[in-house]
Order: sequence, then C-alpha cells, then structure tokens
Amino acid sequence: MKIAHIAPPWLSIPPKNYGGTEIVIYNLVEEQVARGQDVTLFAPGNTKTSAKLISFFPKPLVEEGIPWQGHLKAYYHLHESVEYIKRHKFDIVHTHLSSSSDMYIFPLVAPLITPHVTTLHSRFPFDRVQSWTGKADELYMEWAPLLPMVAISESAREEVPYDLNFVGVVHHGLSMQQFLPTAKKRGDFFVWLGRFVEDKGTHLAIEAAKRAGVKIVLAGTIDRHQQDSVNYFNTVIKPQIDNDQVKYIGPVNMKQKI
Repeated sequence: MKIAHIAPPWLSIPPKNYGGTEIVIYNLVEEQVARGQDVTLFAPGNTKTSAKLISFFPKPLVEEGIPWQGHLKAYYHLHESVEYIKRHKFDIVHTHLSSSSDMYIFPLVAPLITPHVTTLHSRFPFDRVQSWTGKADELYMEWAPLLPMVAISESAREEVPYDLNFVGVVHHGLSMQQFLPTAKKRGDFFVWLGRFVEDKGTHLAIEAAKRAGVKIVLAGTIDRHQQDSVNYFNTVIKPQIDNDQVKYIGPVNMKQKI
C-alpha cells in the first residue's frame, strides 16, 4: 500500500524533546515501513525516517524562529504536499490536525480524489492567539463532511463542539522497542511532562503531589513564542519551584523520559 503522511512543519520528527504529535507520527510511520508499506512522509528536511522524505524547508519552522501565528510557510508546506499527492498515485493520505495552521487541511484535502483521513490531535478552538479566541473554526466546517476524521480517544471525540465526520477512535501506539519491561528501581517521585500552558494542568499536578506528600519533577517546554505560556510559567509555576518538593529539569528527550 502506498501511504502519504503530511506532518505539521513546526517541529522535528522525531521531536528533540517536546512534540506529542510528532512522536506519534514518527512511531506510526516507522511501524508502517517495518510492515512493508510504501510510505512517503512530507516533513521538514532534518526529519529522521525510514520512509521516503519530501521536504519544502530544511528545518522545522520553530527552529527558524517563526512564531506559531506565522502561518504563511505552514500553508505553503500543506499546499505543496497536497499538490504533490495530486500528481502521484497514493492509496491513502493521512493528515494531522494539531495546531491552528493545520486547519488549512480542511479546504486543501477535502476535495482530494485519493482516500484520506485526518487525526485530530488537539482541542478546539484552533482559531486562537494567546488569550484571544476567534470564531473562524466554524467557517471551516463547510468542508467537515468531506474530511473523514479519527479521534485519539472517546473523550477527545466527545468534547469536539462541531459535527465532524468521525469514522473512528484510534489510540496512540507505543514503540515496544523503547518501552521495555525493566527491573530497575524507580525514584519515589511524581513526574509531569508537557508544554507549560494552563490547559496541560501543571499547577494541578503540583497541587496533587503536595497533597499526597510526594515530590514532583517537572520536565517540559516553555513556549517562548506564546506569551501565555511564558506568563503561566513565570507567575503560576516558577514561584512553586523549590528544587526539593517541586523541581524543574527543563525539556527532556525520549531516553530521559523513559
């Protein structure tokens, strides 16, 4: 089977540290290739993959210093990926809805003759910048009936405020080469992993650890392009870091996570 994956162009695949959608795409593509599928991945040029790689930029947009609100290159990446697919034969196209600029998938992919499916990785609304939220998401629902959608959990599916064309729920897979059973004794502490925004609930994890009387290690990314992320970390999280009960170790890679 000839499979095309259009990855968001913002972060490395696999991610250097933070990048939930990117690690999911990486694991999925590697497993499909291992099972003998003919896979093409549209992603930044520094991507590490066993699939055929097609890139329109040498490195991810975040590494170029482009803020998440700067959509023009992201649109170009999606548009050129779809145009390539139109000129070549694929059995299925898999796209990924993760950040605001991915909403362009709706008008770009909906008219494709090639069978396609989109995984919803993040929560609505996508039309938001910092603390501002717009109403453009509902305009893109014009193409929703033509875009078969997969949710990553029943909960994620139920909380969508629009009538998307859901065709199923597929939970994230894990690489069994990475997550191996071990007899190694683990430390007696909690861990929080993620990006420092209020939705991720870092403050709730700290509160739970304190109530349980257990130390907690925070490992994640402060998104310097999102003022809300910076403010949340500096005003809510940083004052609670004492390097004893609450410790912050910065972003971590997959080896450190495991």
